[in-house]
Amino acid sequence: MPGAGPGGPRSAQTASGVTSAKKKRKKGKSRKGPPSNLPMIRNIVLAGAGIVVLLSFAYALTQPGSGGTEPEAPEPTPEVDDGLAGCAEIQRNSRTDQEIVAEGQRLFGIGSTYLREYQIADENLWTSVDFMRKSKCELALVPPEKWPAFSSEMDRKMAEAEGLLDQEFRSLKLAYVQHKSAGDYDRALEDMERLQRVFPDREDERHQFARKQKKVLSRLMSGKKGGGVFGN
Repeated sequence: MPGAGPGGPRSAQTASGVTSAKKKRKKGKSRKGPPSNLPMIRNIVLAGAGIVVLLSFAYALTQPGSGGTEPEAPEPTPEVDDGLAGCAEIQRNSRTDQEIVAEGQRLFGIGSTYLREYQIADENLWTSVDFMRKSKCELALVPPEKWPAFSSEMDRKMAEAEGLLDQEFRSLKLAYVQHKSAGDYDRALEDMERLQRVFPDREDERHQFARKQKKVLSRLMSGKKGGGVFGN
């Protein structure tokens, strides 16, 4: 009969149907299968949840009353220098309060005079601060209720003298930079020599700055390099 043979139309249709069914089954299986990266995503989510739990537990332990460790108290703020550094040299000995106050007033009077006449000599400001500091050290040996009226002016005048010293330092340092940059080494040397007179204490960093710059100028004046604005 026509179409009954192996190569006839019916066989072709049957083969086509089988092939189509297989393709459908393959497609269905690929849709039902899980994505290849799903286990990785699941592990990341679980790890993140574990971290959140641990952080919450640690936070709870640090709260007051929870049985955890109490937060450490902040370190105390260092005390501000009250101008009494170096007072160990001044002792009460057998002096009375009245004698100590009288000496403090004498020292304060000398310091005030040097402050008033600070423009007469380069070292007057430094000397003024030194005498007022000694006066303050004297008064520290007696109760505050026995301090005389001038004690209320002491901090103000010491701050005034210190402020003028800072101005002198900035002014001389600026002059030094200008003279050195212009190649006027003689003037620059004068600036540093004056700076040493304004700050006569060899341990003061401003005196040490002047001493260092004088060495730099000495090298420059002998034809050697000074190593920048402030040298080496």
